[in-house]
Amino acid sequence: CERRRDMRRGLAEGVAAVPAAATGRVGGKKRLPCGVLRLHRRITRKRNARCPIGPKGRKYIAMKFVAQRVLCAKLTVNGQPVSEIGRGLVVFFGVRVGDTVTEAKKCAEKIALLRIFEDDAGKMNRSVLDVGGEVLLVSQFTLYGDARKGNRPSFTEAERPEKAEPLYIAACEHLAELGVPVRRGIFGADMKIEQVNDGPVTILYEL
Repeated sequence: CERRRDMRRGLAEGVAAVPAAATGRVGGKKRLPCGVLRLHRRITRKRNARCPIGPKGRKYIAMKFVAQRVLCAKLTVNGQPVSEIGRGLVVFFGVRVGDTVTEAKKCAEKIALLRIFEDDAGKMNRSVLDVGGEVLLVSQFTLYGDARKGNRPSFTEAERPEKAEPLYIAACEHLAELGVPVRRGIFGADMKIEQVNDGPVTILYEL
């Protein structure tokens, strides 16, 4: 039905594109037919499920991290060694405005169970736990850099340091509780990281 396709297209764009003949009036105001209202609610629910509502009504994807499989990695600050790992994962961990300890623990669990190491058949089927690897977890607010407007990234969606640091620590602690050896960076410091990527294999995960 052509009219139904027009309605669906209009609703998907956030506009109730309903022909005048298909609407009724109650109290001098236009009212959409029940079938169209149900369709609108269904589309809205699906849209909100994909893009949860964050602070101030903004839609966003919450906490995220980038995991890179490595043979070894070393982190220094001001030329002084801070952390070093062998085979395992270097994880860049970002906290967004409104994130909580719940999201931090979910990310830690995903890092521990992420199967990106090869098994005997050469398939990615083993986690860092399975291979006895280590994790270097580094706080990284620049994961929320937004360069869609202009060439200078905006970091307004990244959580403030005083709120982000406890969540970073919570993720490190929960990862250790799961049995993964964890090495940390220094939150907010100018860090230098040397790493030998394995593969390379890089995974972006967003809650």
